Amino acid sequence: MNNNNRKQIPSENEERDELRARFTGWLDTMLYRARLKYIEKHRQAYEVVSLDEIPAELIEDPVNHYAKVEQSNRDFDFEEEKLSRAFLELPLMRREVLRLLFAEEKTPEEISHQLHCSVNYVHLQKSRALKKLRAQLMEGGDSYDKG
Repeated sequence: MNNNNRKQIPSENEERDELRARFTGWLDTMLYRARLKYIEKHRQAYEVVSLDEIPAELIEDPVNHYAKVEQSNRDFDFEEEKLSRAFLELPLMRREVLRLLFAEEKTPEEISHQLHCSVNYVHLQKSRALKKLRAQLMEGGDSYDKG
């Protein structure tokens, strides 16, 4: 009788596995159909229009476009300078922790061994350094329109 019980357990598991497989197949089909319905419902039909039919004021002037790109590059350079100055104002240990973390991509554990300090100290220095950098970069807001 004990052998019969052992044989029944695998058949119950097989039955559960078969039900699970059927349910998974059904669920995959339902999700696929739901996705198709969603895509069909939200699909936007785009009208094809000749470039000659587009009003001139809607077409961006290439010279103006490149001027905007150049201004954006100057703004980026300014932010890079601002970050560099803020970084140099950090205490030496905080600069070193950030350099090792981000430039050399070392783990806090590796840094703690290299600098002979605890991992918690590395995390603390990183946190304080980033907080200080964030505060210095946010100082003055976005009023850096130079151009």
